[in-house]
This record gives sequence, structure tokens and C-alpha cells, in this order.
Amino acid sequence: VLKNLFEEVTISKIVMSKQQDRMRIFTSSTHFIEKQYVFQMEEEILKQIWGTKKVVVKIIESYQLSAL
Repeated sequence: VLKNLFEEVTISKIVMSKQQDRMRIFTSSTHFIEKQYVFQMEEEILKQIWGTKKVVVKIIESYQLSAL
């Protein structure tokens, strides 16, 4: 499910804090992604990249939605 939702998401910037304890990922998408899936993706990134290290991963979303 996550792969399909984030397949067309563009990452514009990744920022790590100086203390290396926080990672912010700035994304852009043309379709809305429910917050529960954003939280799941943050957890997946944390597990796959950082493992058991105490790092906070935060995805900051922006959307370019078409007008109806």
C-alpha cells in the first residue's frame, strides 16, 4: 500500500539536525495522502535507515492538487 501511495511523491529536501537526532523530509505530491499513511512511512524510514537509533523522522508534505 505505501509503495503505491508514495510512488509519485517527489522529495525536495532532506534535513538532519546538527545533533543527528531529527530528520525532516520535505515532499510534494499531486494527490492527497492520508496522515495515517504518512506516519506509517515515517516509521518505515526510521526502521530501514536508523534501526534502533533514537532519531525522529518527520515528513513535511505539500500538495499540488487540481481545482475542481
